[in-house]
Amino acid sequence: MHGHTYEVQLTLTGPVDPTTGWVLDFGVMDIAWDAIAGHLDHTTLNDHEGLENPTSEVLCLWLWARLDTYFGGLNAAEIYEIAVSETAGRSWATLGR
Repeated sequence: MHGHTYEVQLTLTGPVDPTTGWVLDFGVMDIAWDAIAGHLDHTTLNDHEGLENPTSEVLCLWLWARLDTYFGGLNAAEIYEIAVSETAGRSWATLGR
């Protein structure tokens, strides 16, 4: 058994709110991300439902499903792309629209 320090890049798309100038407040993104990352941090990914084979590609799908549910109703923000790397800056798996 070995571990990784994953790097995840999340890109959202949607209309820019004319009042705030944002598609979505980064603070809202942080709240959603912290809840998911906190659930996974320092755990064995294989022990989580849907991550029995936690490849970067599978992790992209798993994260997309959970984050999409969260962002779906907020300012019509949608996930445009998720990229996951097991080694910072190398060997990315990307899932996008």
